[in-house]
Parts: sequence; C-alpha cells; structure tokens
Amino acid sequence: MLGPARAAELLRAGLDLWRGPALVDLPSGTVLAPYLALAHSYDEWLHEQLIVALNADCRRADALETYQKLHRTLDDELGIAPSEPLLRLQFDLLVGTAPPPRPVAAVLPVAGS
Repeated sequence: MLGPARAAELLRAGLDLWRGPALVDLPSGTVLAPYLALAHSYDEWLHEQLIVALNADCRRADALETYQKLHRTLDDELGIAPSEPLLRLQFDLLVGTAPPPRPVAAVLPVAGS
C-alpha cells in the first residue's frame, strides 16, 4: 500500500506527463466516476461513494441502479452479497432515509467570497 507522500509524488509525476485536454474521449455530459466503478467492479467502497454522490446530485434512481449492478456483479461472479454498509445504504435510499441531496446553494460559491 502506498503512503500519502508516495501517492502524491506519483500523482504529480503523472500530471507532469499529461498532454492535451483531459477526458476529451468521453461522451459529453458524462462523469468519470461511473467509468471508475466499471473498471473496479468489485470495489464496494468506490461504489458506495458513487451511490452517495448520485443521491446528493438528486439522482436517486441512478444511485439505486448502481447498487443493483454491483449486487448482480458480486452475486454472479463471486457468489457473495454486498457488505452491510451497502445494504443499509440501499435500504435508506429505498425508504427515503438516506442523507438528502445537498441544496445547490451549499455547493456553489457565494458571489463576492
């Protein structure tokens, strides 16, 4: 496992190699997170973060779909169910007790600040 200093060093080295516009080959209007989730199809933590972010972006249906895809992948390929935190998150999304989406004003900078 990389320590924070080594991870930062590798990130800086990678950024120094970057040429051209970032993510130019991704379809318009997409975000990187779903692509990361596909590349790391068994990473429950990454999926949990994506599900929470989708819900925070007022995309509860997409959050639930992401959970269902992960559940199917884990069941079909590994024969296991999602972990307890993900089961709780799915339940909270279904019954409406998940943290509410953030209001737009909470994520946009205030003019003049």
